[in-house]
Amino acid sequence: MKLLICGIAALLIYGCFSSSSGRNFNSSQTDLVKEGISNRADVLKILGEPNSKTITKESDNLQELWVYVYVNLRSSIGSAEMVSKSFSVGFDSLGIVTITSFSTQTSNSGAGK
Repeated sequence: MKLLICGIAALLIYGCFSSSSGRNFNSSQTDLVKEGISNRADVLKILGEPNSKTITKESDNLQELWVYVYVNLRSSIGSAEMVSKSFSVGFDSLGIVTITSFSTQTSNSGAGK
């Protein structure tokens, strides 16, 4: 019985967890990817493998889109915080970066809200 009470007390005191999805990347590294200059090899060297790769055809031109996503959820009793980052890189048929897009979002809920 004492063990059960201690276990419940520990959950109440230390009732927190953290979970993440994707591989975290340094947001400042996205500035190193330059439109019209960087290529696939450069992006791989800077950020590693993306979470997803998509190929589309646009006006007879093949376009490739790489997406990097990271989400982290931290929770404790009465509050939670979610941080998400996304970086998308588009390449032309020669493998040169044509477009980039970075976004980040932080959401808080619970205590103090």
